[in-house]
Amino acid sequence: MVAKPISYNKYVYLLNSLTAIAFFTASTPVLAETAKDVVVSASRIPVPANSVGSSISVITAKDIERLQATSVADVLRTVPGVAVSQTGSQGGLSQVRIRGAQANHTLVIIDGIEMNDPARSSEFDFANLLVSEIERIEVLRGPQSALYGSDAIGGVIVIQTKSGGSKSVTSSSLSYGSYKTSRATVATRGGGKTFNYALSAIRYVTEGFSAANEKRGATEKDGYTNNTFNLNMKMLPTENTQLTATLRKTNAEADVDGFSGGQAVDANSQNEIDKLSGKVGGQIDLLDGLWTHKVSYGMSRNDIDSFTNSLNTFSTRGKKQKLDYQNYFTFGGGKKSNSQHVLVTAFEREKDEMFSTFSGGKRVITNLGYITEYRYSYRKRLFSSLAFRFDDNDIFDDANTGRATLAYLLGSSKKYRLHSSYGTGVKNPTLFELFGSLPNFTGNPNLTPETAKGWDAGIESHWFNRKLKVDITYFRKNITDLITGAGNTAINLNGDSKSQGAELTARWNVSDKVSLTGSYTYTEAKTAAGVQQVRRPRHHVSLDINYAPIKSTNINLAIIGKSDIKDFQFDAAFNRTLVPLDNYTLVNLGVSHKLSKIFTVSAKVKNLFNEEYEEVLTYGTSERAYYLSVNASF
Repeated sequence: MVAKPISYNKYVYLLNSLTAIAFFTASTPVLAETAKDVVVSASRIPVPANSVGSSISVITAKDIERLQATSVADVLRTVPGVAVSQTGSQGGLSQVRIRGAQANHTLVIIDGIEMNDPARSSEFDFANLLVSEIERIEVLRGPQSALYGSDAIGGVIVIQTKSGGSKSVTSSSLSYGSYKTSRATVATRGGGKTFNYALSAIRYVTEGFSAANEKRGATEKDGYTNNTFNLNMKMLPTENTQLTATLRKTNAEADVDGFSGGQAVDANSQNEIDKLSGKVGGQIDLLDGLWTHKVSYGMSRNDIDSFTNSLNTFSTRGKKQKLDYQNYFTFGGGKKSNSQHVLVTAFEREKDEMFSTFSGGKRVITNLGYITEYRYSYRKRLFSSLAFRFDDNDIFDDANTGRATLAYLLGSSKKYRLHSSYGTGVKNPTLFELFGSLPNFTGNPNLTPETAKGWDAGIESHWFNRKLKVDITYFRKNITDLITGAGNTAINLNGDSKSQGAELTARWNVSDKVSLTGSYTYTEAKTAAGVQQVRRPRHHVSLDINYAPIKSTNINLAIIGKSDIKDFQFDAAFNRTLVPLDNYTLVNLGVSHKLSKIFTVSAKVKNLFNEEYEEVLTYGTSERAYYLSVNASF
């Protein structure tokens, strides 16, 4: 596949032991998902969680509330197989890598809208995504191009914000804490039989800390401001039709630091971010709901202006538009049938646009995607799926990708679940990699697409009356022609860049008052030259201990440990050397108490033991910090 001609720390091991002890020596258990639980990312249609062969993690609004997280990046740090790195204070570039893949191998979808920025290496910066009014986050791991196209060879993160219902709810929240951080939110949801809505707004302001690590001599604080508005609406004109619309708007300002002499340094620089996304869609169900047609149009736009000493030094404009039609037909599965079949067909037209100050005008790529997915289940024990996608791109050669999954429930009580998946993927060079231009970077129009093959297999088991759920999964993925930076441009690496590892997860309700949730991930990710890839921890442990001594009070202790991480060290001439980052263990403590039916007060201590660490070499991280909030719901 080639381009068409173009003219133009140490505590981690202790944590591993503590996690194992917590999982396997306690006595009773978080409730496991049942067949009624539904996930939306693992297929082109919503499917029961126990029928999914691919590896997937689900974070609910209650999970987010217990963690008292501020940003989605904070939540994702607890997910197995996910590596998060942030350059400094809130507002600094926040990248997410899944199972050793690149940051731009993760497709992010919010309320059905693809959010990756074509003008910024086709990746999604989590710096500006706060957790306000988020109902659910799904993290689907492994190559998913057969369903989602080019940006999904590492995995997919699907985020749903809260929607309306027949019950009217109005809520608000005020919080204040370290670094002069304040947050105010207001939201209202409601509706009736034929119409519902959800509307929210948030303002977040912090003085922050230095993006460049203060331990290395930096002194300037880097502040951040975020104003986000979100609207969801649904109309049900008839019993079998629905119309939906969503709109999301974010305006943010982030102080950033420069990079000189091989490290981050203080600078009088800011980024102004303007994000807008929206989607409209319609659905009709025919034949008593057996045959469903859906059509939608979605758009996301990312405008970023960079300033130094009040002078506009660099601007980017990225826009993604997608027109999507899908229909699926269900047959079998009745009282007299042991088998059920679902056939899905879909068409997508996607247009990506990029403009940057030094790139000589606007660049555009259009892609047509044709998708087929077939799902089969037998006796509600055996579940399988096959998906195929054909992409017709106006710059690159046509691409074929596929995915197969299998899940099987064992035992009379369905105590064990075997699951596996295999997928192929294609990641086209981004518009920035092809045509982007910076003072120290020039695009390479001769880049070829990256291709991927990946599989995983695991077993999930339930214990103590299905109160304890344990899952262990092995994964492996090869990426051919990986695109990487070299000097002042981007190149394809010859050969296969390989990643492999294992994920252990468990959820356990020890009693009605105590619950444990934890994971351990081992990841080995190397380039084709056998070099460990940067910012991917080889060992990643997460442990969440939740205690509710009385019905109105909740105490949460969250522990995250990472070890064996590498990053690039640069000299003054931007020559780079691979060096280790310090291992580290973070502990966060949160307490909440419901004062009345209306009011709840919450307090959190972040980085309880004041750990010194870096997620990105020479960039700062938060010291021990305190936050207090009051929430009201009517």
